[in-house]
Amino acid sequence: MIDPDVELSPVGSVRKTIDPNNGGSASADMVQHEDTADFRWRKTIDPNNEGPSSADTVQEDDTPDRWNKVLCQLNMKAKHIAIATAFGIVLLLIRTNGSTIFTTHNNFRRSNSRVRINLPRLSKMVDKKHKTIIAPVNKLMEFAIVGFNRCGTTSLKEWIAGVSERVVITSGGAMALGKKNSTYSFVTGQYHKIEGRIRYANDAKHGKRRFFFGMLEKHKEEEEEKKHRHVRSVYGTKSPGLLNTMYGPTALSQHFNETKLIVGIRHPIPWFQSMYNDQLKFHNADTSSNSRRGLKTMPSPADLLNCGNEDYPTRFCGGRVEYHRYLARLHKTSMTSSEERSALRHYGCTDGTRDCKISDKDDLLYPSAPFGGQIMLVELGQLFARKEELRNDLGHFLNLELPDMTPLSKKGLVSDGSINICDEIYSDIRGVLLNHAVRSSRWILRYFIESPDVVVSSREYFIETLENWGTDPCTTRHGRELMRLDDAYA
Repeated sequence: MIDPDVELSPVGSVRKTIDPNNGGSASADMVQHEDTADFRWRKTIDPNNEGPSSADTVQEDDTPDRWNKVLCQLNMKAKHIAIATAFGIVLLLIRTNGSTIFTTHNNFRRSNSRVRINLPRLSKMVDKKHKTIIAPVNKLMEFAIVGFNRCGTTSLKEWIAGVSERVVITSGGAMALGKKNSTYSFVTGQYHKIEGRIRYANDAKHGKRRFFFGMLEKHKEEEEEKKHRHVRSVYGTKSPGLLNTMYGPTALSQHFNETKLIVGIRHPIPWFQSMYNDQLKFHNADTSSNSRRGLKTMPSPADLLNCGNEDYPTRFCGGRVEYHRYLARLHKTSMTSSEERSALRHYGCTDGTRDCKISDKDDLLYPSAPFGGQIMLVELGQLFARKEELRNDLGHFLNLELPDMTPLSKKGLVSDGSINICDEIYSDIRGVLLNHAVRSSRWILRYFIESPDVVVSSREYFIETLENWGTDPCTTRHGRELMRLDDAYA
């Protein structure tokens, strides 16, 4: 216990002064050492006065000394932890090739992600102020399933996405490319979708983690990733109506010339039945969706046969199966011969009809959109009859190792009012669709697949299948079975 006569000096030392008249002028100091922050008692005897010795003696208390050692040890441990943390952060930056731990965009954490978004920041690709593209954006859409509706595009998407969580495929957003000057909207939307899908996949697999725990776990994740580096992160989209739009092919030509396109096709007669019954299903199920689809009342099959009827959206018309006219816009053929140009005319045109000439005013072939990427053409039957060959060829086309395809559903779209296109009352409709089938298949076989940029799987089977497009499937037993409206057939 400190004596009540002890005074505190300005620097925190404690001094007790003994009056010389009371037996000497000894003083007791409690001296604070600068380095160790411990306190020691010192007793000093003045040699000019009576005292036991002329030399200074120091009397130290053992308890403060022990606390001093503990404090020193804790201080050193804190320094070691700080140095180790700093060293770990430096190593982390080196291992990630200097990339930042956090991205500034929406606070997305790359270090927390087992699947990382290997893209430049969005601000490096677009000018948000002027809403323009300022850098290549091909990586946002390395492949695209762009055609055609009701031709197995959903099955292809699910098959490719089954590779791993590294393959991110968005849906529908590419339709923004079909509008004039809408590439900026697609790019920003695609970037956010990719970012969100990767974040969701990481949270589902690892859970949300705090920063320091994420740093400790990242090393384990990187070691695991080394074992799977043959599966790289790729980004794609599914937008089966894109080629049917006026500006979609132009946007592909201008900004996505390295994108690989996957185009699904099928015989126009079963396509029309599938398309009509699909629209009917939505019409019967939910009227709110009809306003978005542009259908207030469900038209008859005859009303949807041609695309010139202004009362109904053109995306639901039978002219959509003039595949050759939509594919021709990608300029994979020369289109210089009179024979080819004649094959690309409007349906029903004759040589004497003036407005059938191909010109810059052609509603499908204008504007011109030369596309530099590769295209893989897939006939729907290949997903059933040549599944293994298609798996190998499509995997080679995308540079991915595709898994085995799960059995495809053949359930028909059966609802009140569903049509069976093979019924006699639809024979005239089948006649028009058969004409589309013949013209499309001939152009595809004679011109399109001869391009070095166009790839088909099981070439002999593909050619044989398209040659049979000239036959009405309703005249064969196999064709009629495929279009039966029950739970076993599509």
